[in-house]
Amino acid sequence: MNDNSLGFAILDIGTGFTLLNQSEDETIPYGSLTLTLINIDYKEFNKMVSTVISQYFDKAFNPDDTEALLNSLYSKISFYISYSSKGYLHTEQANMVTELIVTEILNMIEAEHFEITDINKCVPFIFSSSTAQDLIKKVLKRDTSDLTPLIKEADVFEINSQLLHMELPVYYLNTISDYLLLDLKMYLERSSKTVKECDCCGRLYLPTRKSDKYCQLPRNDRKTCADIMHISPNDEYVKVRNKARDKQHKQIQYYKNKNKYDEKFLLNLYSDWSTDCGQKYNDFKSKEDIDGFKAWITETKFTSKTIEDKWIKFKEA
Repeated sequence: MNDNSLGFAILDIGTGFTLLNQSEDETIPYGSLTLTLINIDYKEFNKMVSTVISQYFDKAFNPDDTEALLNSLYSKISFYISYSSKGYLHTEQANMVTELIVTEILNMIEAEHFEITDINKCVPFIFSSSTAQDLIKKVLKRDTSDLTPLIKEADVFEINSQLLHMELPVYYLNTISDYLLLDLKMYLERSSKTVKECDCCGRLYLPTRKSDKYCQLPRNDRKTCADIMHISPNDEYVKVRNKARDKQHKQIQYYKNKNKYDEKFLLNLYSDWSTDCGQKYNDFKSKEDIDGFKAWITETKFTSKTIEDKWIKFKEA
């Protein structure tokens, strides 16, 4: 790859990639970048980016002066990266990843000639494609080692997946997705670690023991899921949530097998519901309202009628 529109490169050192630009470099183990990005709340992240950009354009933003926009994006995005990377990236590594994301967003805005009508056109691939997010989770959990579906999705977004077939010591990055695809490839081929999904919060994490069920990732209440579940291992909220997720997922699989609806529609439907379920879990648990949580699950249950109604709205959008 000759073009280097981000000004970053990654050097493969056998256990990870050294991310470098003209002034700094940081080595990141295989899988750690992808694990950091996959745990971000994409809805909130995209909403934040959209708000920041809108604020600057509403103030008659001068395209020749991008420093203020860049600084604002960096400040906001660093919060998300710092939160989602705890335990996997130290501060300097997280700062470089933040800089990488900000640079790509600014490049995408400039490519649109500062005419932004769709937030998906100014955020990296992983932040805008729910299909890719689901595929990445499967790879990280080693439910699959086939990167072909992800490569096809990347090609839709005009990402150069050909770099996966290149054996180079240094890769020059056009997008953060270049790094992400290579990171997943090397994670599968060279890492001995396997990512798990937390039985409490649903985020992905690297367990310290194979028997671990709960993550040590930060929460807003400053307790980890492992702390919470150690105190109340038979938490009824967890049982209700996990049972509901299992049933909803089976419904989606049922309709996928019948080929009645578009697969991407079904994946997005479950992904959105699962995210909402995690938020409702936290909300109702904080209020100690198990009946309210059960009622919400009943109200949002996937039925043939609700799926058909959502499909009609999806086609009309």
